[in-house]
Amino acid sequence: MYDLDKKEGNTGLLGRYFWRIEDSDGQGWFWGDPHIKTLDGGNYTFNGTVEVGGNLSVSIPEENCFQVSFPSTSSVQFCEKKEMMSFVVTLADILKNATKGLLGTWNDDPYDDFTLPDGMVLSSSSSLKEIHYGFGVLWKINQFQSLFTYADNESVANYSYPVFEPMFVDNITWHNDSFRKKAEAECGDDHECLFDVASTNDLSVGLVTKGISVQLVNESNTLDNFPPKIVNGSNVINAILNETVELNIAAVDEGTITFQVINKPVGASWNQTGNMLSFYWPVASSQKDYD
Repeated sequence: MYDLDKKEGNTGLLGRYFWRIEDSDGQGWFWGDPHIKTLDGGNYTFNGTVEVGGNLSVSIPEENCFQVSFPSTSSVQFCEKKEMMSFVVTLADILKNATKGLLGTWNDDPYDDFTLPDGMVLSSSSSLKEIHYGFGVLWKINQFQSLFTYADNESVANYSYPVFEPMFVDNITWHNDSFRKKAEAECGDDHECLFDVASTNDLSVGLVTKGISVQLVNESNTLDNFPPKIVNGSNVINAILNETVELNIAAVDEGTITFQVINKPVGASWNQTGNMLSFYWPVASSQKDYD
């Protein structure tokens, strides 16, 4: 979709227009036991038993979900299903190159997602065990950084178990072989589903994880469906009174292209043939009139 915005010319007889394409936002999420998709598309599992920092507020729930929106257009959505929480963080483009922590460094470079608090970067090819101990647990917070309210005689230490040794997705341990086969039949090649089944000995938990993963991936693909690339045609239209503007624009995209002109001047018309937009406008007035 293209927005045709009008800018006043310096004589009143010359209108100046431009095509505007909005940028997409970044999205990362946590789901399952928990599994993490970073803002740059990285994927790992972190079974931390520590608290990590954040700065969020929560609004009224709807259908087991809380939606938090900010003036910057960033948002956070929390959802609960089968006593497990998933949440999706959508950040405005102005926050690119300004993130750090478990959701990674958002700069379109997935190779530096595992940036440590001291600025060093753990290799993106590290094993899940190396990511757990060499990245995830290093982001744990202390009592002064916590945003939670604790009961009397409790603190961050009550929810931190430094000696905990989690199971890792690349080394899953099964209760028995028949249960493993049943899980593989239901989960297929979804490693997060298999992991959650093995961790909880509950097949339904893994299937919830799998369903959430499919949903979030579909939503992310929709978000990442960037506008087509314009391959010819100027992004500025100089319109002169009593003359006709003719503009042909071609675009390329992996999917089907559908053009739409918003704020079309009175008398203007357009048509689409394949990936080509033809725009015609007999300029009969210097007034800002739109259809």
